[in-house]
Amino acid sequence: MGFFAWIVAPWVLAAITIPNLIQVISNSPVDSLSYTFFFGFFWGIGAITFGLAIRYLGYGLGYSLTLGMSALIGTILPPLYYGTLTSLFRGTPGIILLIGLVVCMTGIGYCIRAGHFKDLEINASGNADKNPEYNYKKGVIVALVCGFFATFTGFGIKAGQAISDLAVKNGASSLMKNNAVLVVLLVGGFLFNLIWYIIKNFPKTIVPELISNKEKTLAKNYFFSAVSGILWYLQYMFYGMGTTRMGKYDFLSWTIHMSLIIAFGNLWGLIFHEWTGCSLRTRNTVKAGIFLIILSTMIMGLSGYLVQNK
Repeated sequence: MGFFAWIVAPWVLAAITIPNLIQVISNSPVDSLSYTFFFGFFWGIGAITFGLAIRYLGYGLGYSLTLGMSALIGTILPPLYYGTLTSLFRGTPGIILLIGLVVCMTGIGYCIRAGHFKDLEINASGNADKNPEYNYKKGVIVALVCGFFATFTGFGIKAGQAISDLAVKNGASSLMKNNAVLVVLLVGGFLFNLIWYIIKNFPKTIVPELISNKEKTLAKNYFFSAVSGILWYLQYMFYGMGTTRMGKYDFLSWTIHMSLIIAFGNLWGLIFHEWTGCSLRTRNTVKAGIFLIILSTMIMGLSGYLVQNK
């Protein structure tokens, strides 16, 4: 999946949407390329620790907590780093933005709480095998690490501004320009994950895992890995497109992106009865979280609208 998500899909879609892609990459400043690759490489830590958090916390709590941490850190860290945090909350748009962020984080908190309730209730009911690796303290620490490094995507896109500017000069639309940046960013992420995979599986299991067809499912596995990888990349492509329309609030693209993944991930869980067997309290808690997250995106959108139409 990673090969299709981080190498194949980015290059194919960038080649379609960015004229003279190879020329854009080769003529981009070395420092911009280096920093973009660097941030992508360390974003790979976030990808690895996301899986570890799910292992230690279970799907319900682990999914919401890791993405919630990522949304929170991704909201605060970029403006704090660039020294613009306090200036963002001035005037009517700033106050509305602050309200939106509070509502968003409250909604994420409800989803995290619901995930915690769900894990406890399902394990207590005996309907699922108890996770022998469940470790709340270790899981929270890993989720914090994941949340921190996952935000490097936003820094990578910022560092790749010279690449996206050159893409526009070569005829790319301003909406699609970040596709050129994602090519470089995700190569870094792929490299870290490849190194981790080799370290964990070397030397015995790498080749057998890739070519073994004992159950006659190898072609099907590769097909669905390709489909899931392409779909995974599309969410990043749309995230990159969103940053081009957010103005000085471009860092909020990450907040909205992570928040809506939590909201719709839990919503699909409700639709497909993944919360069956949970108490009414747990189901109402996740519904409240989903509602608040969706409401928060509307509030933050209003803030951005007011800024653009001053």
